[in-house]
Amino acid sequence: MDISDGSITISTSYEGIEANEITVSGGAISLCASDDGLNAAGGSDGSSIDGRWGQNSFDSATDGSITISGGTITVKASGDGLDSNGSLLISGGTTYISGPANGGNGSLDYTGSGTITGGTLIAAGASGMEQHFDSDSTQGAIHYDLPSTQTAGTEITLTDSSGNVLASYTPETDFQCIIVSSPDITESGTYTLSAGSESIEIQMDGYIYGSTGGMCGGGMVPSDGGAGKMGGEQVSPN
Repeated sequence: MDISDGSITISTSYEGIEANEITVSGGAISLCASDDGLNAAGGSDGSSIDGRWGQNSFDSATDGSITISGGTITVKASGDGLDSNGSLLISGGTTYISGPANGGNGSLDYTGSGTITGGTLIAAGASGMEQHFDSDSTQGAIHYDLPSTQTAGTEITLTDSSGNVLASYTPETDFQCIIVSSPDITESGTYTLSAGSESIEIQMDGYIYGSTGGMCGGGMVPSDGGAGKMGGEQVSPN
């Protein structure tokens, strides 16, 4: 599935866009899915019924890929937001993810590598099964689990040390986990991530703040509500 231009609106679906390889280089995509938003080769995930409701014939292979280099993607998903049974590579464009609201899925879910080298992404979903980008990423990315769940309609903002807004998004679902990446996040900058009454000051020490690679929610976050110190340091949670 190659999308390079145009406007696509999917108001109701089981899985919004599904193929072994999904490439988005342009256009505007807005979708709502009762399972995964973008799904690369995940047909045998066992979440459909009797082969209905969008179940395809894909095997549970690990050679799938989601590649985003441009365009604007807005996903509202009850399952995984971006789900690749293989690689996930983001090098451009703007991606917003709302969901999932339950901890059995994650805003990002990939089997192989997951890297970001460009573009803007804000993902807001449940804490527990989400994945962060790999340490091979060459653009700053922040993962943070809030101390409590925020309701849908609560704005997320990332500002720099001068108060300039680098990224903002208002999720359409309840959320506790936030993943945000922007070309303006530097390896050693200081930023403030806010959602409702919650605010955390983050000092970057490398491109990745928070646990990398596999599941980064649940027990991998310290009990004080801060993110792990792999690639970053919590400064002053409020």
